[in-house]
Amino acid sequence: MKPCSVIFDRPYNTFFAGQTVQGRIEFVLKKSKKIRGILLVVKGESNVSWKSNEPTTSTSVEGEHSKKLAVTFSGKQEYFRLEQYCFGNEENEDLILGSGKHVYPFKFILPTNIPSSYEGQYGYVRYTIKVILKKHYYGDETKMAFTVISPFDLNLQPNIKEINQISNEKDLKMAWWSIGPIYYSLKTDKSGFVPGEDIPVNVIVDNNTNTDVTGITLKLQQTVTYTSQTPTLNTKIEEFTLEKVKIGSLAGQKSDSWTPLVKIPPCPPSGLNACPLIGIEYNLVLAIVINYKMFKTLKLVLPIKIGTEPLNVQPPVSNRQERPESPPITKQSFMVQVNLINPMILNIMAILTLLLANIPALNPYKIRRY
Repeated sequence: MKPCSVIFDRPYNTFFAGQTVQGRIEFVLKKSKKIRGILLVVKGESNVSWKSNEPTTSTSVEGEHSKKLAVTFSGKQEYFRLEQYCFGNEENEDLILGSGKHVYPFKFILPTNIPSSYEGQYGYVRYTIKVILKKHYYGDETKMAFTVISPFDLNLQPNIKEINQISNEKDLKMAWWSIGPIYYSLKTDKSGFVPGEDIPVNVIVDNNTNTDVTGITLKLQQTVTYTSQTPTLNTKIEEFTLEKVKIGSLAGQKSDSWTPLVKIPPCPPSGLNACPLIGIEYNLVLAIVINYKMFKTLKLVLPIKIGTEPLNVQPPVSNRQERPESPPITKQSFMVQVNLINPMILNIMAILTLLLANIPALNPYKIRRY
């Protein structure tokens, strides 16, 4: 038997939560084979695991001793499990599959309240499909993963369309005296974005010191938090820089502003809906490096949300009242309007028509030659 192939009807094997998944199973038998059935097993689950050296205290005749012990923190959750036969069933007698190519279609519906797929160093949210050619005591298995995206509609998030900003002022000190403050701020027109979108960020730095700012950078940061269930509740945090923009530098006693664009790469939505073991957050992080190494890098963190459905942009509403639409002019309505005109006005219009008829026509356009 050649390896079994699972072929989905959508490119990149990617589906939305709540969507119907369709595809087919293909394999080729070199010779006839007895089986009980072809079982399809679909599963969605999350798993976290990491090791940490935790301090412990042991007691002996000599007294208490402190040491570190390697502890494995873990957690697991299954979101759904689906089993269905594409051919045969559990109680069948032996069925004979002839040699050659075999194709069996499959179809199932994903649950709506499941998180997006994610693969990290200390955990994952994974969706797999497994094909088992069941025999008496064992079966040939083929397993592969597919991607699920849980919709995250930004329009349903509160205050997502409002201006998002943060600022701070730091008084720099050397020993016992102050060398002046530095004011810095971050601002975006909204706080919700989607992958592929450019974020225009307004950055302001006011350097009221005599020392130079040697580096100003802005980055899009992803923070992943893993939460264990056993042996105790614990967390592990990972941080990734998805995009980084170098803004420049700033001399002492100077101020400036910039509007860099930060591109959002393909990434899972904020939160990982319905997953208590793995959480994802996104932040814009401004870093300001001072000339002297004795000063720590100044940082400013502005939280944002990344979704799958972009914000609806509504056209601006005009304050002036719209002029009511006039009804269509028919022959009858036109005659009524003419009859309402004062007869004196009609006489004046007739005289003007006769005078204009005797005046040569004037060309309103003058041809200019170059």
